[in-house]
Amino acid sequence: MSSCRKILFILISTILIFSCTNNNNLNITKFKIELISDKLISLDSLTDPWQTSFILSDDTHLQNQFFVLSGIDNSLQIYDWKTGKIQSKKILPKEGPNGVGDAGSLMVKSLDSIFVLSDFQFKLYQLDRNYNVVKSYSLLEMEGGKPSYGKGMFPASKRFCKIGFFENKVYLGGYPLISALKEDFYLKGATSLSLNLKNNKIKYLTKFPPSYIKRFRQGKIIISQQTYPSLTYNYAKKQMVISHMTDENLEAFDLSNETSNYYFAGSNEQNNFTWASKNISEKEEFKYFTKQPYFSGVYYDNYRKVYYRIFEKPNPAKVDGYDGEPWTIPSIIIINENFEKIGETEIPKEYSLTSIIIAKEGPYLRKYVPDEDKMVFTLFELVKL
Repeated sequence: MSSCRKILFILISTILIFSCTNNNNLNITKFKIELISDKLISLDSLTDPWQTSFILSDDTHLQNQFFVLSGIDNSLQIYDWKTGKIQSKKILPKEGPNGVGDAGSLMVKSLDSIFVLSDFQFKLYQLDRNYNVVKSYSLLEMEGGKPSYGKGMFPASKRFCKIGFFENKVYLGGYPLISALKEDFYLKGATSLSLNLKNNKIKYLTKFPPSYIKRFRQGKIIISQQTYPSLTYNYAKKQMVISHMTDENLEAFDLSNETSNYYFAGSNEQNNFTWASKNISEKEEFKYFTKQPYFSGVYYDNYRKVYYRIFEKPNPAKVDGYDGEPWTIPSIIIINENFEKIGETEIPKEYSLTSIIIAKEGPYLRKYVPDEDKMVFTLFELVKL
């Protein structure tokens, strides 16, 4: 084949490949988000709505029960999801035979199997319907029969870092117990673990994305506010999906063979993140963080078979901490089960730093309201473009 024919063959092949790729993209149904109506949860006067962990149970027998864990008084509250009214409240003791420490987050498998995470104590507690501790589990590596506090992973109790349950194992996300100034933080540090409820053994599963170590070797680091991963679960496909705050890709971790694949799920607004210098001071960290975009959470919607990924970009109208403006302006990226991006919608700024509740009737966005005795969630729906 002559050199001219070779060039022509390569050119035609490239055009065909590009055409097929574009056709595939054109066949993907696109969506946007439309806000529908608000749901009000009336809290008691001792509960700060922004110091809570909450879930709407996945259990079919508990679909109308909304569980709230208060960081103020260590109480577990159950609300009727339809009416927003409280049904029960129990102060969880921090010490003693039924003590759970400082309760950070929870997962409700059933009323007789409520899991409460005490992150700073590195403990997971299993409670029954009377809130008695059935069993406690250590989330630390053991050395010589004693817990090793210098190794492993700090378990995150953030609302967007959901606790999972699959085949007698509990799954948790977090960040490495290593300084971010060390290479091993990015190269070897754990960002998730599994706890086997049968033998009490923990296993570290995932690490930071490969791009992180490259940036570290270029003299950059992530600061403490950027270390938290967000976890969600597609149990039908045996997947744990992880969103890292400064990575445009989603990590799909196979719960069966324990391998990861990465899929692009970035925003239309920004996909290049400016990392901090290794020499950044503690005083400069907060100012730097407020000027950076980031991904704050990922949520799988089992009813509509899509993922929602929240992207937060800095609010240019924000001047200082007292001006009433939110720090960020959020958008929601919609991704199908094949990890194809099918839409992105910017949402009003009162939904900044939000979280999503997945319900049968639709997904709900957490909304900011100045009333500290209320939590407000807005129902939204996916609309085909």
